[in-house]
Amino acid sequence: MKKDINNIFMIFIAVIAIAAILAFMTNFNTIVSQDNYTKETTEHTHSYIITKAATCKTSGTSTCSCGATQIIPSTEHSWSTPADCTTNPICTVCFYEGDVIAGPHIGDKNGDGNCDGCGTKI
Repeated sequence: MKKDINNIFMIFIAVIAIAAILAFMTNFNTIVSQDNYTKETTEHTHSYIITKAATCKTSGTSTCSCGATQIIPSTEHSWSTPADCTTNPICTVCFYEGDVIAGPHIGDKNGDGNCDGCGTKI
């Protein structure tokens, strides 16, 4: 009787071992399969978080939880509007003073044909 129980136990262990090996092989084939890999990759939706904000002078970056990154292009300057032609515009983001005088001419009060503020012929 004891020998029968031992034989039954050994058969039971063998069946469990075979079932475990078959389950592993089935799962292994599923994991390694190119179709499943492609399917899992194409179903991922990137969700980017800004890791370095872009400024007027430098580009920024954003990163997905999967590790993918993308470059955020630098932004344009956001110019203030000068009151007249004697003042250069200033970027309201980085405070860079622009080279181009963009305000309206203040006029020609002395009658020489040039703007009294910047000297441009008007």
